[in-house]
Amino acid sequence: MPRESLNFAVGRLPYASEVFGTYRPMVGWASKRKRDRILTDGLDSLAPFLRDLLPLYATGNIYSGSPENRSIREFDIGHRGGAQLPNIAPADDGTFIIPELQTIVLKTLAGRPAPATADEWRGVVNEATVREAYGNADNGAIGDWMRWAQGLARQIPALPGESAVQHQRRLNELIFAVIDRESRLGAVLVDLAKSGSTEALSSLLLAPAPDPASLEEQLAALQRRLSDPYLEIDPRDGLNGVSVSPLGIVHYFRQYFFELDTFLGPAVGHIWLAPGTTVELVESSTRRTLVETIAETSQELTQAAERTNRTQEELGQAIKQENRSDTKLGFSTTVNQSWPSGDMSATGSINVDTSQQEARETTYKRMREQSEKLSTQIRTSYKTTFRTVTETTDVSSKRYVLSNPSLTELQNYEMRRKMRRVAVQVQDIGTYLCWETFVDDPGQELGLANLVHIAKEPAVTPPPNPALIPTPERKSGIGFDIKAIWNGSDNRRPSNHPEGIGLGGNKIAIDVPDGYRIDLNPGQVFKLECLAARGEGDFGSYLYLAKYIGGNDIDVILAWGPGGLRWTHTVNIDLRGSVALVPTDQRLTDITAANQKTMNDAAAAASAAEAKAHEEAFYTAAQERIELAAAIKKRKFEDLREEERTVVYRALIADLMAKDPSAALGWYWTASDKQRHIYATVLNAIFDVDRMLYFVAPEWWKPRQHSSLAIGGGSQYSFGPDKIVSWSDSQARHDNYLITGKSEPARLGSSLGWLLQLDGDDMRNRFLNAPWVRAVMPVRPGKEEAAIAWLTRAEVEGTEGLDLPYAAQPGEAEEITAGLEAAGQAASDPPTIGDAIRYLGLRVSDKHKEGSTERLFPDRDGIDDGDKIWSTPIDKVYEHGFYPLERSFRASPIEPPTDGQSPNFQIMSQWTEILPTDQVVPVVVKYDPITGRQVPIE
Repeated sequence: MPRESLNFAVGRLPYASEVFGTYRPMVGWASKRKRDRILTDGLDSLAPFLRDLLPLYATGNIYSGSPENRSIREFDIGHRGGAQLPNIAPADDGTFIIPELQTIVLKTLAGRPAPATADEWRGVVNEATVREAYGNADNGAIGDWMRWAQGLARQIPALPGESAVQHQRRLNELIFAVIDRESRLGAVLVDLAKSGSTEALSSLLLAPAPDPASLEEQLAALQRRLSDPYLEIDPRDGLNGVSVSPLGIVHYFRQYFFELDTFLGPAVGHIWLAPGTTVELVESSTRRTLVETIAETSQELTQAAERTNRTQEELGQAIKQENRSDTKLGFSTTVNQSWPSGDMSATGSINVDTSQQEARETTYKRMREQSEKLSTQIRTSYKTTFRTVTETTDVSSKRYVLSNPSLTELQNYEMRRKMRRVAVQVQDIGTYLCWETFVDDPGQELGLANLVHIAKEPAVTPPPNPALIPTPERKSGIGFDIKAIWNGSDNRRPSNHPEGIGLGGNKIAIDVPDGYRIDLNPGQVFKLECLAARGEGDFGSYLYLAKYIGGNDIDVILAWGPGGLRWTHTVNIDLRGSVALVPTDQRLTDITAANQKTMNDAAAAASAAEAKAHEEAFYTAAQERIELAAAIKKRKFEDLREEERTVVYRALIADLMAKDPSAALGWYWTASDKQRHIYATVLNAIFDVDRMLYFVAPEWWKPRQHSSLAIGGGSQYSFGPDKIVSWSDSQARHDNYLITGKSEPARLGSSLGWLLQLDGDDMRNRFLNAPWVRAVMPVRPGKEEAAIAWLTRAEVEGTEGLDLPYAAQPGEAEEITAGLEAAGQAASDPPTIGDAIRYLGLRVSDKHKEGSTERLFPDRDGIDDGDKIWSTPIDKVYEHGFYPLERSFRASPIEPPTDGQSPNFQIMSQWTEILPTDQVVPVVVKYDPITGRQVPIE
């Protein structure tokens, strides 16, 4: 079937557009920063325990001269303690003394088994062998160090503005820090042998250590493998020979949307009218879908489920929102730009045409898939319902009055959806050179939200006072009667008590209850009342005393002087007294113990009730916190992305500002405000800082620690099997998380143990858990050469690897050489990677100049100049409107174009999409009553 011509739409202007960028990193130039990032682990021969030991040792080298003319007067291995240097040189490029000592150990063993005991190791590694490995100016570690130091000046050129004296001082600091590190290592090795650290010595000396010279060989091998790098990559070596170039290319495309025409789509309803009748239809277009299911058994049960769909009617707007929510995009502050990280497949070629062809293919595939998916979603988002009403009501703003004027025939109407046909074209609108770097663990620089939730104090009712046994009261005034007798005698009765004359012992005739005793102490005396005295004499007027003996016993005493009394008559005396009763000590002890037990039991019950109330309050608060944490409103998309960009900006600017030669830190930390102003001006002039974008690496690339929501309570409370409901497989799972019956669905990453920000979106949580982000900063058009110069001179990327041969495609070497010579620049034979990068910069710069130059469009044959308009190639579609392509997709930019004479800024793809509208049109139809098929209306 021939393709329909779209010439009827020529000249129509686009009603919407969307910019789309594709970034292409390049496998190639193994710069200094890339080498340090990828190869450091493989070249670092210092085990962690050695790095920890080095600061405990001092160098044994003795120096002389000023910092600029410093020299070593005497070489020697170090010693424990002493003055410590400010810093210790890193061992990223390997060490000198360990390979030398390995050689000595292997020579000493001469094929014998490796040492196993401490004594065997001391026979092989001792102070003498370590000094031999340390060597002198001709051999050993010192000789290797001298040869390395001689070529260091060529590898580390002077920085811009750095004087010769400053440059030499910087070189000396590095050179002598390295030999001091070797001296300290010698002392550490001697002590390891003395202490019998056999495992440490075996790991250091029985496995080959990396040689510093192997670094250049690895880099050279890397460049030789670039002819087809993916075929040569070996995953078994940890990809130590692979590097991604710090330079890449961004290809910009703009997607245009053109309105073509409308047509009637499939039927969404059917109406029939009896002869001579009129019906009014009320159309309600909604995105609320109501599904109702009714099932009847022994009772009537109605179940209703409601789902709300949020859709877009416009394809251009839907694509903008889709790009904004796609987690595989790089994020930039520039409006309406999308950078898919899924399109960041690396290329081994620096050729701009090859890179642009690959970008076109990726962009076309993604845009077609995206627009097809969204147009399908829009088509399925419409639901139209019709209701027959008998009176006019304001149900909807759209009403249809249908009538059947025939008085004899039934009339049928189909309600058909009105559809739009939209043309989509994609244009190449430019190419930019970019610098890329990596920011590891970017989420560490971001603060997290802490939910403030003050749990309510539990309502604990104070327990009633327990019923205690009261302390028995003292009973006073307990009376008793005693009968005493004076037995007359011719003899004088002496006073046998200090108080007088004893009349004999008696029992107190009172009933003492259990647990009581008489409140008297033995020997205590109290007064008795004389009721009667029967006999001769005046005994009724005398004073009588009772002396308490103990129990109920007393002695009755006639109060008398020390001379005694002689009375020969017998006298019967009736006496009365009173005592007090008090509880016994044992009873008081028993009562105290019983009361204490009652109080303890009451306190324990109160404590248990309070603990239970606190536990219930905790679980209630935990449930509230889980629900609140899940329901926290997400922060604005723009604010979250701006914070992430700020984190990335800090790392990028710190790298671009390079290292302060007079300090251990970079200029980012040490520069004055004035210097920062200058840096900001210069960097903004070279790099398009505001258009920096970043790509978040998926979490799975690097193992990470597990996190979970902390809801308070510490270790006092736990959610045991009696507190949770789970579908458990009886396996320990570290990343289980808590939900409630009312909590919102858990955030992305909850089942993975991700660190989550309570008010963050899914993209923020990906950023927090990302092992790194790849940051890309475009170079301003026309500043490509300045950017390359900055990156190489400012020790950001260095110049290493740029002088190695470039693995060119057929005919590409001649193109590079001719292009550089035409620009007045010399090229190597064969071209180097540096030559290829400089030529790439020239191609990008020339393309930008072409994009800024006005000329007549459409630039096609067969169109009069009077029908053309002046415009830049980038904006030509906005000026001349729609022009159809001969075929739907053009991959190669160097194929003969049909929309212009230049291979740049072409319309590279075209397709159409069908979109529904919210309008419904009634159409009269007829059906064959026999076949039931629709028949044409005459």
